[in-house]
Amino acid sequence: MGIDRSDPLILELERMSEINKQFFHIGDILQMKIFFSSRRIKQMTGIDPDESSPYHIMEATHPSCMDRHNLARAHMFQTAHDLLLAEKGNALMSFNMNIRNPGGGYSDMLFQLYFFYSAVPYKSVFILKVHTLIDWFDKKIPPDFYYLGNDMSYFRYPDEKMLTEGNQASKVVF
Repeated sequence: MGIDRSDPLILELERMSEINKQFFHIGDILQMKIFFSSRRIKQMTGIDPDESSPYHIMEATHPSCMDRHNLARAHMFQTAHDLLLAEKGNALMSFNMNIRNPGGGYSDMLFQLYFFYSAVPYKSVFILKVHTLIDWFDKKIPPDFYYLGNDMSYFRYPDEKMLTEGNQASKVVF
């Protein structure tokens, strides 16, 4: 896709993700291909941004979260499939899991995925995936936060209210 790391918009996104302890990917969900990963992925996971792939995130998932990650992937592909068949639309999916950090420990991260259908540059479902470190939240947040739907108010910097309401707002058992 040729995203220029020196583009002013990308530089601003990199600056914001540094402040917010986040990293992001842009990719094609149906091809399971990441076109771009922000530089912060290296600081948070040890994964090189120019070599990141869906495999690397899966491999960094804590073993106790692997079933949950596999179920999330199934929901991701179903959502992408539905949007592709409709040839329109968007959706939001959020969940948290423990991901290995560069020190070899694990950190609780919120995954926020924004799916959208586009016919440009070719027909597919693309994704903007934002990963946010949420270790600093109080532990009364459910360890199994999950949301799937179209309420775009859930695609924001996470706060305790959002994370505790997600399970009630979602119609999907995860």
